Amino acid sequence: MSDVVDKYISKSGRTADYDRSAFTDDLMTAGLFLVWAEEEYFGRTTGKDAFNAMCRMLDIDPIGLRKALKP
Repeated sequence: MSDVVDKYISKSGRTADYDRSAFTDDLMTAGLFLVWAEEEYFGRTTGKDAFNAMCRMLDIDPIGLRKALKP
């Protein structure tokens, strides 16, 4: 049974049909949370620091993404 699951669902929960639209939705979900929580502390870091770390990992312009998420 686990062989079938491993074939269609990754350890992260990403399914085989994960596409650009799903990536965009996930990016907006994470980005919106982090942008709106910029001054909040979670786990000894701020939302702003976490947002910048996410942008570095994904190689995305943080200013452009922030403007798109929080006009």
